[in-house]
Formats: sequence, structure tokens, C-alpha cells
Amino acid sequence: MPLPISTPLPSLSDAVLWLNAETAPICTEGPVLVHFWAMSCPACKANMPALQELRDSYQPYGLQTLAVHMPRGDFDLDLERLQQTGTELGITEPCAADNTHAIGDRFQTGGVWPVYFLFGPDLRLKRHAAGGFGVRMIKVGVEQMFGIGTKS
Repeated sequence: MPLPISTPLPSLSDAVLWLNAETAPICTEGPVLVHFWAMSCPACKANMPALQELRDSYQPYGLQTLAVHMPRGDFDLDLERLQQTGTELGITEPCAADNTHAIGDRFQTGGVWPVYFLFGPDLRLKRHAAGGFGVRMIKVGVEQMFGIGTKS
């Protein structure tokens, strides 16, 4: 069951490693987009350019983006490979290595990859989406939040 709308941003603690950050970011205000991905997930990799475009386009408006790498299997547990893959994919935002799925469990991902959670200025969940069309769906929520209107 997905995380219910209006739920406060869950804790990002318990990562075994943070890429692009020393520790778990402390979010005191939003909006925040949290995306879950895995190295072995083809849809995650395919969505990354559109996700980065969304991140870069709306960061000037105040959108914060956080990544969580949640392994699908043993292949995804290699932290050295994770660092290399994160760099290759252009992940510049803080990225948690959630090897124990502790963060994913708090977000109630249901073992789905990729999955996206958009939290508003009040750090309460406004929208979530998953799968190959997840970025397009979450982009609509971002545009509505900033009053920009849907762009194609």
C-alpha cells in the first residue's frame, strides 16, 4: 500500500552510505522530491535524463531533490559500483544507499522501482508515482505546486 497523501516526510536515516552528502539531509521545508532507484532497474536508468531535467528546471523555484538507491538484489549491494553508476547517471543530489530497505519501508514503496514522492512546502506528501511514466506524472504535480501549468 503506497504512502498516504498528506503523510509527513519520513526519516531518511539508516542509509549505509550517502553519495554527494556527508550525512542524511535534514529537510526543514519543502518542496522535496524523493526518488527511489536501483542500478539493476532498466526503467530507473531510462527515466534518469527526464528526472534530471525536472530537477534542474525546478531547482531555481526551490525544489529539493533526494535520491535513494534501494537494491533489487545482491548485484545492487556493491557500494563502489553504486558510486560509479551514480556519477555515470548524473546523480548530483544527495543519494542514500538503502541496502537494508529501511528507508524504502518507511516510504512504503512496496518494492517498486522507480518510485517518486513529491512533498509540498509543508513537507507533507502531495503526490506519488511509479514506473516508466512516473517522472511525467510527478512533473504535473511539480508544475501545479509552482503554479506553472502543464508543459509537454
